[in-house]
Amino acid sequence: MARRLVLSTLALRCRCHASSNGRRFCTARASQALAAAFSASAAHPARPRSPGHRRLLARRPLGAASGGAELDPLDPSGPLLDPLRDLCSGSLPVPSSLSPSAVGEFRACPQSYLFQYLLGLRQPTNEALARGSLCHSALEKVYDLDPDHRTRENLRNLLRAAWAEERLSDRYRHLFEVEEEAEEVGGSRRDLEAEIRWGKSALALLDRYFDCEDPRAIPAPNPLEREMWVRSRLAGGGGEKFLVRGIVDRIDLVQGDFLRIVDYKTGKCPDFKYSPATNERIADEAFFQLKIYALLLREMVRADQAAPDGEGGEKKKGGGLPFNLRSGIPVRRLRLLYLTSNSGEARYLDMDLGETAAERDAILDAVRDDLVEAWTAIGRLVRTNDPRSFVHCDRPFCWCHKVRHRFEPGTVWERERPPSEAHM
Repeated sequence: MARRLVLSTLALRCRCHASSNGRRFCTARASQALAAAFSASAAHPARPRSPGHRRLLARRPLGAASGGAELDPLDPSGPLLDPLRDLCSGSLPVPSSLSPSAVGEFRACPQSYLFQYLLGLRQPTNEALARGSLCHSALEKVYDLDPDHRTRENLRNLLRAAWAEERLSDRYRHLFEVEEEAEEVGGSRRDLEAEIRWGKSALALLDRYFDCEDPRAIPAPNPLEREMWVRSRLAGGGGEKFLVRGIVDRIDLVQGDFLRIVDYKTGKCPDFKYSPATNERIADEAFFQLKIYALLLREMVRADQAAPDGEGGEKKKGGGLPFNLRSGIPVRRLRLLYLTSNSGEARYLDMDLGETAAERDAILDAVRDDLVEAWTAIGRLVRTNDPRSFVHCDRPFCWCHKVRHRFEPGTVWERERPPSEAHM
């Protein structure tokens, strides 16, 4: 049931003062100036850091050999590690499932997949990821409101409210904390100016979304689903089944005839300014995630329709499919809704999977084959029980290059550099 949102602007005033030991804290009161910027950024006082809380990154417990210490994968002062000895008790773990992001990471860089999905050294939450999460949350919750209340300001206030609640959580607290330089001060303070700039950039993304798609104009019964888990067990090359799962941002009913999967993107819309072949490759990579969702939803519908009838002839629920998707209406359209682009505007890209079931099945079956190939390749590398089997990529921004230095030489794969680069 839709609810009405009555959210006043989160007007807050930040006053800074020094405590007796010199540590700075922030208190909050109403202030129109901060409200006009990103008012929720000063909603709570900054907390002093606990001992050892230099920065909250992707940490995980080490194995028994290291006494259960915590690993900061970006800390250059930590001990060098052996992945088998210190992180997985002598054997590389077999993954329990695949997700679109995991498949994409493995295809782009097997070593980054090893570090993040098998050894648990995930990338820390950064400002871009936090901005994406908060925007997704606001875009989901705005559809809890009656259409007349899905205004631009209420959409912005949903983000402000979420950040006010989450900004000091373990997931986000480190983002705007700044080390105090003086030894007698200790702890940390918040860089409120940086936090406000970040907040403005997140609000700007929502403004661009609103200019592209007014949520007040989305016709009922849409969205049919939001933040919906889709999952299915697919048959592997050897007959074994493996789980693939993910979360769909939004599912719409289009013209009463088919479904459209919508995915919000807070990164820039790709430019199609290259050769036709390159443009096609860019589009295929961009829509790969949504085609996986379409495949999983197709399999869930098939499982539901194959479920035996219960008492009174009613069909038993199969595959975890929501009631309003159990009629078997097919997915035909995919939409990537980018909240920004090189021009600064929000843009969307649409893909039509095909007018006929045969056309749609041909595309989705090819995606299934890609998933089987990735699962088979991962299993083959895991069975070697040798982390050196997972090669790294050459993308300079990849996580593999930030973590690889933490391992003992020879325990993970590293490309031998040419002599001209050996001493660089």
